[in-house]
Amino acid sequence: IVGTDEEYKVDIAHLRLLTFSPRGELIDAEAYFNGQGVTGHKLLNGYKGQRVMIGQSDVLYRPEEAMADSSLEMEGVVSRDAWMAAAQSVNPFEDPCKPVQYRTP
Repeated sequence: IVGTDEEYKVDIAHLRLLTFSPRGELIDAEAYFNGQGVTGHKLLNGYKGQRVMIGQSDVLYRPEEAMADSSLEMEGVVSRDAWMAAAQSVNPFEDPCKPVQYRTP
C-alpha cells in the first residue's frame, strides 16, 4: 500500500495491517514504515499469537560527509534489506450481537 506520511507530506510505500472482527468489521489499522519503503511478502503467526510480518525495505545509505553537512548534495546508495516486524496478538472478540440464551427457572 502506498500512503501519505502526514508529518512529511510524502508518499511512502508501507505495510498496513488490518484487523477485522469475525463479522467483517474493521477493528484496527496499523501502518508500518521503514526507510524509503516497505514491501510485505509473508504474514505468519508467532509463538504467542503475535502477527509476524516479513518483507523487504529500501534504505538510502549516504556518505558520512553528507550526513554531517545537510547542505551537501551527495548521491547515496539504495540498499534492499530484509525487514521483519511483529505486531501484538489480537484480543479475543466478544460479539455484542450474539444471542444470549436464557434459562427459565
